[in-house]
Amino acid sequence: MFDAAQSQISLDHMGQSVVLAYLSANLTQWTTHCIAFIRLLRVRDALQLEVIQHRSGIIKGQVGAATSSEKQRLTQDVEAHCNLIADHSFWDSLEHVVGDIKPICYRTNINQKDSTRADQVLLTLAGMYIHFSDHPISDVANGMTKHLEKRWKDCDQPLFLLALILNPFEGLSCFGEKAGMNHFKCNNLLIAVCDLHSTLHELHSQSISQMYRRMQDQPSNQDTPDVQLQKEQAISTAFMRYLTSVGPFASWKDEQAEWEILMASY
Repeated sequence: MFDAAQSQISLDHMGQSVVLAYLSANLTQWTTHCIAFIRLLRVRDALQLEVIQHRSGIIKGQVGAATSSEKQRLTQDVEAHCNLIADHSFWDSLEHVVGDIKPICYRTNINQKDSTRADQVLLTLAGMYIHFSDHPISDVANGMTKHLEKRWKDCDQPLFLLALILNPFEGLSCFGEKAGMNHFKCNNLLIAVCDLHSTLHELHSQSISQMYRRMQDQPSNQDTPDVQLQKEQAISTAFMRYLTSVGPFASWKDEQAEWEILMASY
């Protein structure tokens, strides 16, 4: 009966009969929830039309030849579902749920790929945070933002921040005024300023959160403190040139569009 209603509506709207399957969600996968709910919204008109026009037929088809208490139970069950289908507030709530699940699904699909980059992970987290921080339901907004803040606190923050900053298409453009991400703070994420005469152990202790030194801190690295400092100064100088778009990075803004087209072809 519901399929017939789908066929009737699609024939009126598109000139051809289209009957969509009804999908069920997998309780362990966000994506299946989203797809199942979107499909339910797509067949909403057909479900409501059939409930309005043939409610008694739906009840009769569900109850069948059942008798006594079983007939009563089935009747109450189908009545409840018919009432739910006719309830506009249910569909409004479902649309809100789909709107909240979508950013979670996007993040899941983006981050599960082998080719996912650290800057993409950060952007998906930030996108979810922005979405839920503006949520009209305060409990949802507070609960989800606290959950995301906890996840971010557990992350290797300098890694994700520097990956975003070192993406020339993004740079510092994603950071608002409250972030306070000036060039010097960015440089300190990469390499902290230390005493020239510090020992290697002291250098490591002072820069536990700085990415360059952590990457260089391995048994095969036999650099003396002076050599290490020279390398860090060179890295810092190149990084600051990158941030200020001077030297070899001066023409980036002019060539950005062409470079993006070239890289998209690979």
